[in-house]
This record gives sequence, structure tokens and C-alpha cells, in this order.
Amino acid sequence: MPCYEVRTVQVEFKAQSREILLKALDDNKINYRMNEKAIYNYRWTINFEEQTATVEQGYEGELNKIRRAYSEAVISEVARRKKWLVKKTAESKMQLKRY
Repeated sequence: MPCYEVRTVQVEFKAQSREILLKALDDNKINYRMNEKAIYNYRWTINFEEQTATVEQGYEGELNKIRRAYSEAVISEVARRKKWLVKKTAESKMQLKRY
């Protein structure tokens, strides 16, 4: 009988662009490794084929940090393509201006 157990949580994670996700991880200095199917570290795994993320129970905050970083990177990329200005108004709020 094992003296400990590791519980994990699996959630839906729809990241359409692997490149933007990698940029978000690099910009936020989040350590990771990758293979052709997934991006992972010792606490979480993001599987692109299944569009899921698995994280150890108790470390869901790390996954939320990744999701916020990915969202910010997507907004910044869209703004760059459309030549809009991005202003961060609060920790989780951004404002886009079109000229």
C-alpha cells in the first residue's frame, strides 16, 4: 500500500495557437518542456490533441496563471495585427484603442 497518493484535476483547455502559448510562457518565465503532443512541467500538462490540461490538485493556481498569460498574449497579438494600442488598466483588465 502506498504511503502517499497524487491527485490530479483535468480541465478543458482550448489553446488554438501553440506559438502564442509558448510566447506567453516565455514572457511570464514559466518553465516547461514540450513534445509533439503536449507542453508540460512537473506539476501540469497541456495536451494539444485532446485540448485538455491536467494539473496536480492544489496547484490549480499555476494553471490559472497560464490561462491568464495566454489570454493576454492573444489580445496583444490581435491588437498587433490590427494595429491597435493595448493598455493594461488593472491586473486582469486590458483596454484596446483603435486609431
